[in-house]
Amino acid sequence: MKILIGTNNAAKVKKYGTILKELNIEYCTPKDLNLNINIDETGTTPEENSKIKAQAYYKATNMPVLADDSGLIIEGLPKEKQPGVYVRRKDGKRLTDEEWINEYSKLIENIGGEAEGAFIIAITIIDENGNAHTNCLRHSRYFVSKPCKARNEGYPANSLIYDKKTGKYLAEEYEGKAIYKGNSFENDYNFIKNTLKL
Repeated sequence: MKILIGTNNAAKVKKYGTILKELNIEYCTPKDLNLNINIDETGTTPEENSKIKAQAYYKATNMPVLADDSGLIIEGLPKEKQPGVYVRRKDGKRLTDEEWINEYSKLIENIGGEAEGAFIIAITIIDENGNAHTNCLRHSRYFVSKPCKARNEGYPANSLIYDKKTGKYLAEEYEGKAIYKGNSFENDYNFIKNTLKL
């Protein structure tokens, strides 16, 4: 079986490619297929958008698909300023890693310089029979306004996420190491494994 990782985000391809390799599953990307489709992410939740993406890629290729979407909640921000499903977008523009860090550093500074929050990550897999399976997890995080110097390409939030226990930013903990480890990786791994019945 070969599965399409439904994204053009290199960081996400690396993440899910790592899991699929460990499961001995062959995968490809839209770039590999010379596939360029515009997907209107009209969902109001990560679950809805992950399903929209997966269904669009499945319709275009008729092959198994894995797609995800994320949302962000930061406590202390008023409702109208909550990122929600627009984690990487502002005023219709996709933010680069550095633009994201600068934007959210200012937001957090304006509410006191630190804040609890959470990423909501939804994964949808459409299997060989066309059945959709979705899993959603909440990852609690502690954000600070002063970014560290370390960067994890494709994951700008790691430069603002601070671990009080270790005294390190998430980007520092992952710097030079495998970025995919811990409970969230294991949960994603198990969902993909169980869904594909391996």
